Amino acid sequence: MRRLVALAFHAERLHEATTWAQMARVVRRIDHCGAGATVFIYPLPAHLAGCDLTERVRTLAALGQEIGQHTHFYAGTRIGKAEKADDFSDQNVQHCIERDLRLIEQAGARSHGFISGGWVVTPKVVDTLADLGFSYDCSARLPTRGRHAGSVFHEWLTAPRVDERGARHLIRLPTTCSLGEWFRWGWRISAEGAERFQIVYLHDYDLNRRRIRWLLAAFLRLNHNRLVRVGALLGRVATGGNAGRTR
Repeated sequence: MRRLVALAFHAERLHEATTWAQMARVVRRIDHCGAGATVFIYPLPAHLAGCDLTERVRTLAALGQEIGQHTHFYAGTRIGKAEKADDFSDQNVQHCIERDLRLIEQAGARSHGFISGGWVVTPKVVDTLADLGFSYDCSARLPTRGRHAGSVFHEWLTAPRVDERGARHLIRLPTTCSLGEWFRWGWRISAEGAERFQIVYLHDYDLNRRRIRWLLAAFLRLNHNRLVRVGALLGRVATGGNAGRTR
């Protein structure tokens, strides 16, 4: 059975000139292939750096890329590698998601898809996303090669799941693997749904490495005729008997 492949960028440094130049080059190549990807933007670093992402977000959208939201749950605004501290309290989780949603809206986009930093999933994450009208979340992962153990904040799914919160619901799509892992073993595996699918991710700043650019070019050659945006998976994989539901 033919499977669908979605490419997801976790974009944390679009405000950096070098990273943006590489990102813009890649999305133009994807658009030239007649395909699309999903760019999950973490807007806080750009905001703290005083960089307005509006023109860059408009460029991504104009080139056919889907805009999603990527949020880390750090305490306060100290997000540097040496000073950051996680805060997974309900209050901070809600604050961070609402703050980043507002920043992305100020840049001219509305996110309907989400992925958390560090793959963090708590009940408050799901509740907040549903309350804010998000359609889907990719923070859970496919359990592979012994990786189904770990933090209590991690979640593992083998197929889409629909989390119902009153009148609202959130479709949970498991992320499959990183781009590098895809070439080592990830190409063999898929999540199960009404159609089989993969969600393969990398960070925007990974594009600053020549090896990653080579891998991505090869990935696009191999998958361009089945590449879809993550949001396009919803009506194709999260229907039918394989999509679990929880309340």
